[in-house]
Parts: sequence; C-alpha cells; structure tokens
Amino acid sequence: MGRGIAAIARIRTTHAQIKPCLSAFEAMPEIVEAHRITGEDCFVVRMVVEAMAQLEMAIDALARFGPVTTSVVLASYPPKTIHGAQP
Repeated sequence: MGRGIAAIARIRTTHAQIKPCLSAFEAMPEIVEAHRITGEDCFVVRMVVEAMAQLEMAIDALARFGPVTTSVVLASYPPKTIHGAQP
C-alpha cells in the first residue's frame, strides 16, 4: 500500500468467535498481519489504511466481535532477526 496510516488493534472476543474473526481478518484488505495471543485479548492485528475514515470503518467492523483497543503507529523500525527462532 505504500504510505498510509498504520494502526495496531487488540480484539477481545469469545472462543465461539475465533473462527468468525479469522474469516473477517481474511476478508479485510486493510488487515496486513494478525496474531492470536494469550492474555485478556485474543488477537492483535496490524492495519494499513489510506485515511482515518477507513480506519474508523475497520474498527467498527472488528467491534462486532467484542471490545477493540486501537493504537495509531507513529513510527516503524526494521524487524529484528532472531536466529534460530521459528515464525
């Protein structure tokens, strides 16, 4: 997508919503990365959008699964390579 607005969202949902969430992530082109995590939240996703209105619509779409906490990315740095680690 080149330049745009990047955001990180944490989604808290129920076990019954895990598969529907994954389907929604797949269908949303603004979601470029998704991780199922431990703790209070269930997923962390990275989104890239071209405008704040698009981010708002994406957050609203995710909110049907439960509470969403979103942070806008101010800066990104190259990922660090960890030798011997599995993705």
